[in-house]
Amino acid sequence: MPAWSGSCDMDDSFSLVWEQPGDAERTWTWEASGCPLPFSPLLIDHAEALYAGIDRERRLRPYEWGRRVYPHGFLYNWRRPKSGPEAPLADPVVRARKQTHEALAARLREAWQDDFEPTIRRLCRGIRDRDYDAMSAAEIAALLPDLFMDSGSAFGLTMVAADGMFAAMRPFTDFCNELFGPSQGEALAGELVGGFANYTTGSEVGIWRLARAAERVPAVRDAMLRGHTASVPSALRAADGSARFLAQLDAYLDLYGWRPEMWIELTLPLWAEDPTPLLRQIRG
Repeated sequence: MPAWSGSCDMDDSFSLVWEQPGDAERTWTWEASGCPLPFSPLLIDHAEALYAGIDRERRLRPYEWGRRVYPHGFLYNWRRPKSGPEAPLADPVVRARKQTHEALAARLREAWQDDFEPTIRRLCRGIRDRDYDAMSAAEIAALLPDLFMDSGSAFGLTMVAADGMFAAMRPFTDFCNELFGPSQGEALAGELVGGFANYTTGSEVGIWRLARAAERVPAVRDAMLRGHTASVPSALRAADGSARFLAQLDAYLDLYGWRPEMWIELTLPLWAEDPTPLLRQIRG
């Protein structure tokens, strides 16, 4: 991922005014993999709420926070370095937090299933299941601060669980770094523990199963493959023998359909609202 340490004017087409003194001397990393497109103004507010939720749920203190800038809408991160004058100071709070992460690592699966996931699902459903169609634009706008707060808390809780995951991985990562060197050890450790079943791999396996289910019913297969992707939903509803496939598609969307094509972008439709991106993947 490219890093950029900028000046006030990179060139005539990309001018930039820094928010704080010293920002021009820091290294800012473009979040190209998760957020390759410029953010809308509303999304910038939402993104800041998510990062604030992470800091809040992880109980980080202000001087431990990272920062973001959005030149022309593109997200750039500054992460506080682990060493040097801007690194957080070692103190009893940091040491106690590390012990908490290690204790969480010892019961991570149980903690996720019993503590984290139910709370995250409750927060997400509280946002998702409101009758927004019955609200005016002004009523929805008035709700946004509370919705953003809950969204940040849900996202922050996943990061708390991730702290336990990283603590569980640390001894193995340290071993690989010692054996193979830091340039290869960390990547190798990640590869060796990857591939286990989780919600992310489950979503991909689900797409594969939907593709196989569509292939087994000739009328469904033809509806999927003929014509433009945008016309597929209506073609599927009219296809003979499509009821079972449509039920499977609805079940998939109920679990995995609450995401847009770009991470956290509020101006793009969710898959549950417009399944065209999913249908494109099923078609191959």
